[in-house]
Amino acid sequence: MMMVRYVGMDVHREFAQLAVVEDGIVRDEGRIAVSPEALRQWAGGLRADDEVALEATGNSDAIATLLTPGRQGRGVQSLQDARDRRSEGQDG
Repeated sequence: MMMVRYVGMDVHREFAQLAVVEDGIVRDEGRIAVSPEALRQWAGGLRADDEVALEATGNSDAIATLLTPGRQGRGVQSLQDARDRRSEGQDG
């Protein structure tokens, strides 16, 4: 049985730094460009059960929108979304 992978994105103006937690091990996945084409290509390698969290920045909503198609409603949220849910008493 596969465990959920957690992917963190530290978003900058021209790139995102990636980290993955899988089977309790954290690994640096390097950088990807934040162009729509590069993000779509990278997102194509995500598994259906991957959980992706990205830093709340000026372009995080656009990135989340690009990553959401095909994710079946799972796993893409900004850290600000998670904070907002917690302050409203919802699970994040």
